[in-house]
Amino acid sequence: MRPHVGAGTSFVLSLLLLSVRAIDLDVGNADSIKSAAKTLSGEIIQDYYANSTNSPIGVGIFGSPYYWWEAGAVWDSLVGYWFLTGDGQYNNLVSQALLAQIGPNNNYMPPNQTKTEGNDDQSTWGLAALSAAEYSFPSPLSNELQWIDLAKAVIDAQVPRWDTSTCAGGLRWQIFTFNSGYNYKNSLSAANFFLLAARLAQFTGNQTYADLAVEQYNWMESVGLISETFQVFDGTDVTANCTRLNRLQWTNNAGAFLYGSAVMYNLTNASDQWRDRVTGFLNATSIFFANASIIYEPACEPNGRCDVDQQAFKGLFARQLGRTVVSAPFTAGNILPLLKSSAEAAARSCSGGPKGVSCGQKWYTSEGYDGVTGLGETLSAFEVIQANLVLYGQSLAASNATHSPSVTSTPLASGTNTTPSATSGKSGAGCMKSTKLKIWVVWNEREEYRIP
Repeated sequence: MRPHVGAGTSFVLSLLLLSVRAIDLDVGNADSIKSAAKTLSGEIIQDYYANSTNSPIGVGIFGSPYYWWEAGAVWDSLVGYWFLTGDGQYNNLVSQALLAQIGPNNNYMPPNQTKTEGNDDQSTWGLAALSAAEYSFPSPLSNELQWIDLAKAVIDAQVPRWDTSTCAGGLRWQIFTFNSGYNYKNSLSAANFFLLAARLAQFTGNQTYADLAVEQYNWMESVGLISETFQVFDGTDVTANCTRLNRLQWTNNAGAFLYGSAVMYNLTNASDQWRDRVTGFLNATSIFFANASIIYEPACEPNGRCDVDQQAFKGLFARQLGRTVVSAPFTAGNILPLLKSSAEAAARSCSGGPKGVSCGQKWYTSEGYDGVTGLGETLSAFEVIQANLVLYGQSLAASNATHSPSVTSTPLASGTNTTPSATSGKSGAGCMKSTKLKIWVVWNEREEYRIP
């Protein structure tokens, strides 16, 4: 029989337990960052096993209340975790998850998601596959189909959806007419497409992808979803021919355009145009930092109304900030201190739950853990903490030179597109020859990176 523990003693023991088990982080120490990231990666995997199902359609996705897109974002984060830390304990699981949802056409259109899948959802998974290609993530795929082919197949599927019948272009939020939101052209679908195209251009050396990125960017500017001061608004309705804007701003939208612009800056040999855009987007992100130093979601955190999707946005924003530093090192002086202070605040919030490592939502509060927790909160803390490892990375992209570009799509504005097989392995007419690219971080304040 166990001895009786009084309520007061129990409370004290609980506090001691939490003080031991809370996330301990020294952002100036790589081993400390890796240790904190390891703890949170374990929490994410635990959530996966607790919420996933054993049926074939459940492999790689989280159960309710989490939507399909967020699983893609999670596996992207764990690809990055392996690259940044060298911890490959989850690699087989990540590969299994990324492959389980590719669908019959290898483009992340699984039939089980037809009722809810939007363009932004599909591209989130495509970006995860592209991260796997960029980081040379171990692949169980055949020689005929690789991670890069999955990313190409996603953009090949989305190019024909470019809708010139309304608003002179742009992607609708939803893919299928029967889904709510089909009449909305949202910035996240545009941002993900822009980022996917820019990174594919960098990875493959195919100018067509760069053209697609530029076309998407220009359309966003033309309808006002990117403002003159580089704010990124949520979206616009086609029933008003995109003349009325939803002016909500979200971290994920802004971060994707910031990171994509950094990739284009890198790709264009540090052009002034893309440098100005990177600088503009970076300046505009000041709205997303509480106390000028800690990432938060201003559209919903202060009033406590962040939904399940929105709870994960700032984690993706942190990832995009870290990768922006790699592609545009001149931003390091601004971004790295913000990642540092945000990671420290996030770690303080990860002090709840039975194990004392559940992460809260509001990192900027003095009390640390605020009692609001879930997959989105864990993912966000995980991403902002491991983003501080970008200083210790070397290579971002190492393409397989035996895979030449497969896209033969003409620029979006023309309205005529072809969608070749993702496994064709042949360049379309006019495509640049595939090149092997390695992006190296140059940590010298007086020297900016240029692509050779």
